[in-house]
Amino acid sequence: MAKVTKTLVWILILSCVLLINFPGSSEACGIVALPPEQTLKANIYGKSVSSGPKTPITVQLMVTELPKLYEPTEVIWTINTVADAPNTLASILLPDDAVLISGITNWRGDLYADQSISFSAVISFQKEGRKVIRAWAKHTVDEENSWGDMDAIYLNVRSDRSFEGIYSPGEISDIAKTAAAPISSPIPEQQFPTQSQYLYHEEKEAGIPPAISLSGLDDGNNCSQAAANPGNLTVTGTWFHYDRSGTRIPSRSFLVQLRRASDGAHLAFAYTDGSGNFTIGPVTNPGSAGIRVRIWTYVKYDSTDPTDDELMIIPNGSSGVWSNTYYGETSTYVFPDGTNSVGGWEILRDSPEGTYPNAHAWYIKDDIDRGTVSPSRPGRRLHG
Repeated sequence: MAKVTKTLVWILILSCVLLINFPGSSEACGIVALPPEQTLKANIYGKSVSSGPKTPITVQLMVTELPKLYEPTEVIWTINTVADAPNTLASILLPDDAVLISGITNWRGDLYADQSISFSAVISFQKEGRKVIRAWAKHTVDEENSWGDMDAIYLNVRSDRSFEGIYSPGEISDIAKTAAAPISSPIPEQQFPTQSQYLYHEEKEAGIPPAISLSGLDDGNNCSQAAANPGNLTVTGTWFHYDRSGTRIPSRSFLVQLRRASDGAHLAFAYTDGSGNFTIGPVTNPGSAGIRVRIWTYVKYDSTDPTDDELMIIPNGSSGVWSNTYYGETSTYVFPDGTNSVGGWEILRDSPEGTYPNAHAWYIKDDIDRGTVSPSRPGRRLHG
């Protein structure tokens, strides 16, 4: 590749980007086109910022009022085209709790060059919470080519007041924090890594993540743990998250950190293995101060470069250091000396969409991790 970099930093804009596969078909519906003056007079809320057309077709989406719970609001979606686009499909994708009061959510028809056409749907929300409304349009040119666009708006609906965006003002104190919960259903008996399985480089400095050695490891997913200072407490556990299809999977090759619960002080690092398991310690038992285990969307791979190779998923606008990556955390545990387990924990799924948007960081880290390992040379990283 033309340029080699020491660190792979991937910035994730969860609040602004949604990945969508356009449906291949849609039911034909009657057209409800709005007069131009009605569209122009509408208040615009939750309007996403256009980045310039990428195809001849563009879509714009807006709501006329910020609706409180059960209150109706009008959703207006406008399709523009600079070239003829016969047999175009278009649709609004509503949250599960949205009730359609009037108007349409699907359309099929012919668009003509320099034409702008708008549709209206009046909806109301039946549940409080974070909402994502999307609108898309697609024209198939041939078997290999198509034109299309999508727009999305984000709302936080409450019974007393609603807000633009996924979060209400003052709701976020830490934009990287991701909701996590213990797994209620039993998980199979786990084989946790032992000291003899460690293939790591020790922490060079306290609080600095170690690097995974990939020698003999396939795809970097059976990575081992880094023990910290000798002590009398060892903590084990298992982390899970949800992939793009909504299936719960083990969190493989993620940095985990043992922290003192009372003040968040660093105790030790580890990495999850191919089954999501980890072993941290032994460390000095903090006693009644308790411990928590935090998982980060971060991994560092050992390399010939003295700085090693890092992969991290961080919120937009944050600097590229491991401590700015997305994270989930267990509750507080107070353990006796010896080996103790926090059990199975999962990053909560973003369902309905917009409920836990930071959860996307976990499967995006998986995607990038797979894409940056050379299939012809297992255990070696590709940089670019």
